[in-house]
Amino acid sequence: MVIIISFLIYSHFNLNYSFHDYIHRMVNEFIPSNKKEQILEQTIQLILQKFSDRPDLMVRKMMREPTYLQHALEVCRHARESDYVSPALVELNIRIAECLMRGFRNFEKAKLIIENVDDMLQKGIKISALNDALLKINKSFLSSMYMPNYNESSRYNLEALDILNQFEGLFEEKLRATTSLAQNYMLSGQQEKGKHLLARASTLFKNSKSHVYNAAYLYANSIVFNDEGNFDQSINVINEAKQYLPKIQDYPMLEFHLLMQELEALLKLNHLTEANICFEKCYDKVQHFFHGKDNYILGRLLIYKAWILMNNEHKNQEAVETILKSINMLNNVLHGPGKHIMQGFAHIIYGNILEDLDCEEALKAYLTSEAIYKKIMQNLQSDDISLLYSRIVNLTGKIKDHKTAHHYLEKHIRVFGTYHFRTQKMKKLLDTSIALNE
Repeated sequence: MVIIISFLIYSHFNLNYSFHDYIHRMVNEFIPSNKKEQILEQTIQLILQKFSDRPDLMVRKMMREPTYLQHALEVCRHARESDYVSPALVELNIRIAECLMRGFRNFEKAKLIIENVDDMLQKGIKISALNDALLKINKSFLSSMYMPNYNESSRYNLEALDILNQFEGLFEEKLRATTSLAQNYMLSGQQEKGKHLLARASTLFKNSKSHVYNAAYLYANSIVFNDEGNFDQSINVINEAKQYLPKIQDYPMLEFHLLMQELEALLKLNHLTEANICFEKCYDKVQHFFHGKDNYILGRLLIYKAWILMNNEHKNQEAVETILKSINMLNNVLHGPGKHIMQGFAHIIYGNILEDLDCEEALKAYLTSEAIYKKIMQNLQSDDISLLYSRIVNLTGKIKDHKTAHHYLEKHIRVFGTYHFRTQKMKKLLDTSIALNE
């Protein structure tokens, strides 16, 4: 009977009838209890074959054919209800979590699956070293994106790399884990550490055959250039990464992040027309993918929309409404304020919008932004901080609060130096303000 049922299951993966009904009826109605575990294990093993590719290729396959993922989730549910555990079931769950997070951005469901994996491992189930590495990479991603904790995320990445480095080759997975670790460092204010790690990973990049991980590596390098204020170079690197996109159209998250990074660089260069085109292109795709559901990517995009709107004097009120929507959305999807640097950046834009409406509230927004960055970042050396300090100096100079203005000018000089272009602008602004006041 096991052979017959296994053959029917295998046939489904080549035909397409109701597998959900099949599993339910066979496991819960027709199969004797002493055969259930045997059938479940054989079913798991067969389904696992569809998840056996390298992780990036597997995710792309599931994005094209999500029915396989639905079947796998159904089988795992039956196994859980039957209190059945096995190494193959653990591996299947790990790979499902990878697909849910990387492809479909369903962190809530992935979190539950990872917790279930931990429960199975506590029961004594053993998994291979490579599956353990993949589990740690998944935990790292969850820790950085769902409820941001960069120290925890970095720890998981380092543990994964310790495992991967025991094996020859595996350039793709090593590149992915290294790139993710570098991004964690940069997001937590350790720019030099992240930059050094990316430089060391250049050999992995050259040997990697993954279009997804190679593009992600270039994306991380664009973050370095943005943090340094080298926006033209950032756009050049993004354009290099975009060359991979036609080959990975079934991995849309990467395109969204590349477009957002390009959008930020264009806005900081004050290329508003190009920025608006980039925004519209990205916004429509994100809305379509998430079906209008709140998410981090949309929350970030709304920051850029507000930035564009504030450059139109007739759309100040819409800009305020948009940035407040962004702040609320990011607070919700990140499970609280002050968890991610984009929440700090949102308050910079909010303050900027308010400068012509309410100077006191604008200053409060800037100080809120500073508090968020201080909470998250070990070193305040990114271009966002330079922008923040310059906006505070501009505002306090305008309202003739020269003490505060000079305080933040000095802070900017300590971090970015006397010859930084914003330092020079701030000094000129304050000299002019003081001269007029006299």
